[in-house]
Amino acid sequence: MDGPQIPEEYAAYPRGYGVGPFGPAPRRVRMDAIGDAWNILKSDWGTWVGTTLVLIGISIAASAPQFLYSFIRGATSRPASDPFLQPSDVLAVTAVLGCITHWVLGIVTAGVQKLGLKKVRGEYGTFSDIFSFQGRLGQLALAELILCPIALLPYGFGVAATIYFKGTDVFTLSMIAVGFQLIGALLASFVYAWVVFVPLLVLDGGMTVGEAYRASFDAAGGKILPIFGLLFVVGFLASVGACACLVGLLFTAPLYYVTRAVLYHDFFRRVSVAPSAPSNIGAEPPTAPWDKTT
Repeated sequence: MDGPQIPEEYAAYPRGYGVGPFGPAPRRVRMDAIGDAWNILKSDWGTWVGTTLVLIGISIAASAPQFLYSFIRGATSRPASDPFLQPSDVLAVTAVLGCITHWVLGIVTAGVQKLGLKKVRGEYGTFSDIFSFQGRLGQLALAELILCPIALLPYGFGVAATIYFKGTDVFTLSMIAVGFQLIGALLASFVYAWVVFVPLLVLDGGMTVGEAYRASFDAAGGKILPIFGLLFVVGFLASVGACACLVGLLFTAPLYYVTRAVLYHDFFRRVSVAPSAPSNIGAEPPTAPWDKTT
């Protein structure tokens, strides 16, 4: 199967999850994967800052119609007595456009993960790799489309709370809505932990959408809480950059996606060459830059 290959001296040792082009190996979730990702970012700040700028630009362009419609329509139609009650068409358009925004960003950030994976493997990677889908764009787009309803959970929970507690004073209603949105976000994050490997299994593993989802669910099984914890911590650290007038976000935003690439690499190791002798099976492989253990 075509795709990135690790050096032959390492590929001779069967490692990886054991599905598709990958060999068997223990599954592991390392918190120091965040440190590995940070070191990758520091080694090439120019590429990653440029990547963040592109992500911000795409995010603004994709979400602009949603916010403009919600602002113009909502500002003219929202009842003054209940500032949280939006017209039904605003709720529907916001949901649809929000789903499209998530879909577009999901495709682009999959490319960011692919670039991160190349760096993890010690391969040469450039900014253009983000948009190099190698004939997998259709499968990737379908895989990300399936996730769109999950991305709407926080919004849906907030809307449901607003409708159910209609008539409550503005401050209390806002607190309730925020609380429900947080619940929706936690639920969505838990679901994402199950499917964390899907984008790279499609792009790197060459799997179909169904195969990628099955492999991701299977690989995350038994490790779902550590994976959720890792993604929660790195998501928090990545968002800290927004505190410094968004300037820090240029440096921390890619941390989340590169950490996902490190996690993927820990679970899925590509095998390009069969073991040359039975004695290699189970033997300790040569030390590679990406094989740092704690």
